[in-house]
Amino acid sequence: MTQAIQPRTMAVIENIYLSINFSVKKEFFYSGISVKKVLDFNACKQFFLPAMYADNIKTCKEEIFLRDSSIQCIHGIKMYPYGYAVKDKFRIFFANSIGDNYPVYVIVDAVFLHLNNVFDVLKDVQDTFFKILRYYMEFETVESLDLKLSRIDIANHNNFINLDSYIGPDEYNSRVVTRLRCVRPFVILNGEKSQEVSYFRYGSGNIIVRFYNKVREICEQRYKSFFFKRWLQYGLIDQHTFDVYDMIYRFDGDYRVNFIYANICKSIVGLIPVDVQKIYFSQKYTNSEKYDLLMDQVKKYNVKLVTEIVNVEYECHAPFLKLLHLKNKKDENINMSSIYDILMYSDILYRYLTDDVFRVVSRKSKAKRKRDKKVDKQWQLIQNSKILNIYNVNIDNIQLNKIKEYQTSMDKYNTLGQLLKRACHLKYVDSQKFNKDLVKNITFEDLLKSVEKNYYSVGAMNENYFNLQDKLYKQLKYYGEK
Repeated sequence: MTQAIQPRTMAVIENIYLSINFSVKKEFFYSGISVKKVLDFNACKQFFLPAMYADNIKTCKEEIFLRDSSIQCIHGIKMYPYGYAVKDKFRIFFANSIGDNYPVYVIVDAVFLHLNNVFDVLKDVQDTFFKILRYYMEFETVESLDLKLSRIDIANHNNFINLDSYIGPDEYNSRVVTRLRCVRPFVILNGEKSQEVSYFRYGSGNIIVRFYNKVREICEQRYKSFFFKRWLQYGLIDQHTFDVYDMIYRFDGDYRVNFIYANICKSIVGLIPVDVQKIYFSQKYTNSEKYDLLMDQVKKYNVKLVTEIVNVEYECHAPFLKLLHLKNKKDENINMSSIYDILMYSDILYRYLTDDVFRVVSRKSKAKRKRDKKVDKQWQLIQNSKILNIYNVNIDNIQLNKIKEYQTSMDKYNTLGQLLKRACHLKYVDSQKFNKDLVKNITFEDLLKSVEKNYYSVGAMNENYFNLQDKLYKQLKYYGEK
């Protein structure tokens, strides 16, 4: 039932987690005499942590941005209580003191990595880190700066792996060559008899290999919709598949039911059959019943279900990377403690991961031992992929603008959906009487009237929280003028 498409892969560095240590040179005056001292984190934290703490407290009540910047103060995480974020780029967290770990922790967002060179990303992280530091304290120069990689995820998006059949439930051992000794599959039951594997992973701790349905993740989590446009531009999917994904993303509810319905809608020329719509929008059927009934419609109208993009992802933590002994093409040792060496030679690391750490072997191979069997032909496509965002990402300005425009349109869609849900809840809370008969007559204008009425009554009690101009001004600070 799957549409035949050209097998393709897209390898990318998907996530980066890193930490920063630093020292600065600061000028002090003693009896009118200038003395310059080099201060590490513990020595200079007295100059900025109190102000960071104060801003952190303020974030409980309102949104806080550093002056004249798009850097927002956010809540911290464990061991790093003071946080800062640049939307769709990264988050930077500061600790209270330095110990075994570096005092600054950084999480880079996937969207920023996918659409940019990784070395440009690191430069942006450093520049933003300096902006935050200079905002809170004065110093002359940065004396030292050390970036340490905590975790890197290298992923391969592909259009040919079927999670149910590529590695079957009885092949989790026989089909792969790996030292990872535990497997955790996640199985979803569909309808009365059908089932599907949407996710499985090998290993735990410092090295993990994941296989999962990337389309399902995006639609259920309602984020990273830019992938759809990126896959279309790169050739992983065609326009028809993109249209199906786009339609699924716009629906609430069960992913698999939405997937089948969207396939039917985008495959039938003209009006959608009434019987299909009745099934999908019916309130009397459960999702399990809808699945079976819609699958009958798939067979009736001979609909070919589109391919779902699968992600094969290697999650690598620093302790694992430091144990590796890899060489570059000049037969020189790669410094696996250096974030720059790891990124520069990530193609070599990727080849090692897809061959020595975990590889899939051919079912037809006659070798007696697994390790001697031929590599599966489809797995060879994954192994031979080049990581796109090491040097460039092959996106020109026109393509990049289209991706951003699509992401913006989907952000609008999500925001409007959330707004309507909240407005409907407000209408329900605001109404003394609410039943099925009344619901039929409620219009969008009625929702707006309810919002307006409560803004001037409830909102008047808290001018700061409901200050429109203040909230709109924060949009300017967050996103910039246009």
